[in-house]
Amino acid sequence: MKLFRIWTTVCSSILALVLALTLVPSSVAANVSETPNDVVTIRTINLNFNGLVTEGPSRGTRIAGLLRLNVGDEGRIVGSLFLRDSHTQIPVRGFLRGGSITLTFDLGEGGIINGRGTFVGSSLRGTFFGPERGDRGVWSASPLH
Repeated sequence: MKLFRIWTTVCSSILALVLALTLVPSSVAANVSETPNDVVTIRTINLNFNGLVTEGPSRGTRIAGLLRLNVGDEGRIVGSLFLRDSHTQIPVRGFLRGGSITLTFDLGEGGIINGRGTFVGSSLRGTFFGPERGDRGVWSASPLH
């Protein structure tokens, strides 16, 4: 029974690795490197990010910048959003699973934005919630050319 659990864990890890490598479009930048927090990067994706708060107290707020995602083992993501307007760097964490992505943007001092999205060709599109209660919006990210 113990050998079976080990075998299924190994198979699941290999499957996740294969999915992470095949689901990230080849048109985005790729390399292998080490990133903080013990995530071995399989692929680095540099994207042009745009977001708009469509509902809530922050309605009308636009967010734009370079989104750099390091996709690692089991689809884990660590990265940063580099805002164009303020040159601020926002830490990002998330997961890539089966063509879907979840991202958490840590704004500091308890401010969090949670987003979900899917691949549309080589781009990503999705929705987000936060940072204020009732805030929701839409976002897109496309490969840098």
